[in-house]
Amino acid sequence: MDDDYFSINRALSEMRNRVESDDYHLFSSGFPDLDQYIGGFGRGELIVLASRSGMDRTPVSVRMIDSVAIEQREAVLAFSTDKSIESYCHASIGSQLEYHFDFVRGRSHSDHFFDALDFLIEKYRGARLHVDTRPGLTVKKLKNHACEYAQDAGRLGMIVVSSVGDLNLRKYGTSECDQLLGVSAALKKLALRVQCPVLAITEISDEVIRGRKQMRPRLSDLQGNGALAKCADLLLLVHNEKVYDPRSEESREIIVAKSRNGSLCTARFEEKQIFNDDKLRKKIASKKGNSSPNCS
Repeated sequence: MDDDYFSINRALSEMRNRVESDDYHLFSSGFPDLDQYIGGFGRGELIVLASRSGMDRTPVSVRMIDSVAIEQREAVLAFSTDKSIESYCHASIGSQLEYHFDFVRGRSHSDHFFDALDFLIEKYRGARLHVDTRPGLTVKKLKNHACEYAQDAGRLGMIVVSSVGDLNLRKYGTSECDQLLGVSAALKKLALRVQCPVLAITEISDEVIRGRKQMRPRLSDLQGNGALAKCADLLLLVHNEKVYDPRSEESREIIVAKSRNGSLCTARFEEKQIFNDDKLRKKIASKKGNSSPNCS
């Protein structure tokens, strides 16, 4: 029989063998409460991570990347077409140091900032994390670069597309919906071809909540009425109620708005779970007593 057709019995047997040999691997998201619901990120899965501005989307994505690249020691390739490599480092470091972005870019830094920065340099020294910042990437070029990197690395733990909206999507049509449907299918094919999770990050416009009492995001808030999530295995929406109500005592949330392999749910997490390196956090905390950040 043609290799495109499989016996279900053979497929189940091979799955059992992979589970026994620990080759049926799921990558931890870096958030234990979320992993309890979804099990982790599987090979060949497309994960869409979205939120409105100011909801800690960047720190959440950095935490997920760190989980795979550092804690699980897998190769990660990130595409950041909307930032230079310096801007990417500023955003990444700023999210881990719990400081305002302006402080990271400021001209005057206190000693504890450099201590923390040196620690982060050491932290990423052995990580196989590479960032591609070439602007104007088409999805075809992105796929080619990812496949080339996968061949060099031997195996990829994750591919990250940090801003889907900045890709060149004209080949998929002129309407926003058609473009997002096209890139959704293309990224899913890439995940299956390279056999690793693909994390696609996008932003929800604040305009969708005008005149709405319920601020928590939902699938229909995505651009193109959720077209990007059409082929996604997981749709994760980050929400922080304190942005709208500073008096709120609710924890930050990762809302599973779509899941092909599980139920819809909400995982709560604290700020310290984003900034997950206890040794680094204690080192910075000890320095904070001697000097304060200069955000001017």
